[in-house]
Amino acid sequence: MEGTLRLGSIDQASWVATIGNFDGFHLGHQHVFDKLRIAARLYRSKIAVFSFSPHPITVLKPEIDKRFIYSENDKIRLFSDWGADIIFMIDFNKELSQMTAEQFFTEKLLPFHPLKKLVVGADFCFGNHRQGSVARLGEFCNHAGLELEVVPLLQSDNRVISSSVIRQLLQKGDFLSVSKMLGRMWSVRGKVVKGNMLGRKIGFPTANLSLSHAPPLAYGSYACLVKHRGQSWLAAANYGIKPTFKDNKPTFEVHLLNFEFDIYNQELQVFVLHKLRDEKKFTSLSDLKEAIRADINHVRNKFKVWQQKFSPYLLEKDYANSCES
Repeated sequence: MEGTLRLGSIDQASWVATIGNFDGFHLGHQHVFDKLRIAARLYRSKIAVFSFSPHPITVLKPEIDKRFIYSENDKIRLFSDWGADIIFMIDFNKELSQMTAEQFFTEKLLPFHPLKKLVVGADFCFGNHRQGSVARLGEFCNHAGLELEVVPLLQSDNRVISSSVIRQLLQKGDFLSVSKMLGRMWSVRGKVVKGNMLGRKIGFPTANLSLSHAPPLAYGSYACLVKHRGQSWLAAANYGIKPTFKDNKPTFEVHLLNFEFDIYNQELQVFVLHKLRDEKKFTSLSDLKEAIRADINHVRNKFKVWQQKFSPYLLEKDYANSCES
């Protein structure tokens, strides 16, 4: 099958499996994987994950500017962390989108054997026009002799946990509610690449991150905690098009506090704590510099408050070097 990632020995294995997009890998998705691990122990089986690349919405509605919670690589990393032995990233294209639910089950899932059990979330749908409900899937599994477990949806603060809700919360800058739904702080990863050096020229050098996907963030300035080679640093970041400099290409730039190392071509993981302000066009460089100074002071002065709020979602060791003023 296309896009197969083998994460361990799979010789002579039977399987328990799940299928879905899993954007965000939130608590609801993690609950599905908890059930998978229980089934794997019961059947002495390996765990298989079926997902899609690209995300189906990019094929079905290409006109929509769809931004995802995590990159595909981050999602695969989470699958592995939660016990997947093999991952199938199914190529989602027009031909696949036109498959009926029965065709998809017969041609994509049944050939993967010996398959003992499927575990899916209660909102799972599949097939052309999402015609395959979990009830229909149950009929197919019963006919094929497969066990099916449907995992109920979870709630946080009286809201159903879903990828779409999390994307909305990220857009609004409600990072604490996002953390509650993810069970961890949200972050982006990227390699540091050469930029136009504008930050350095005005006295605030930044690490320009190359991101593999556009995050669902509003343009603006953010307080962040940046992980680099096992250590953490406070930072003020800007995501946007830098209207003061008439740059129309979105960039994600991070100014790390008290940091003077060469990190070009190295990966940073950026945890976003708080939205500082919306992006705006400044009439002068002095006004821009003053706003950046205010951002940095805000990050320094408020970090202890944010540390307390987010402490359940980030290990204490991740704050190791972050409190330097």
